[in-house]
Amino acid sequence: MTAIILFICGKKVSFRKSLFLMGIMGLDWGIQEAGIMESTNPRRLVTGFCGGLGLFSLYGLFLRYLSYKTIGNFRLSL
Repeated sequence: MTAIILFICGKKVSFRKSLFLMGIMGLDWGIQEAGIMESTNPRRLVTGFCGGLGLFSLYGLFLRYLSYKTIGNFRLSL
């Protein structure tokens, strides 16, 4: 929801930040999958929020890229 609001307002989350946010969720999954530590509900909430924001920010970047591709120049901010 936050990523959609940011997209509508025209705020940009960079590609690197989006990957970083998704990486936080992936790291939590990896730690849990390796059996190092069980994930708790508060951690799942935070990592799920970060992962969702990162994923939907990537969707926004992709949609912005497609729209600018048809209009003119576009530069992916890293």
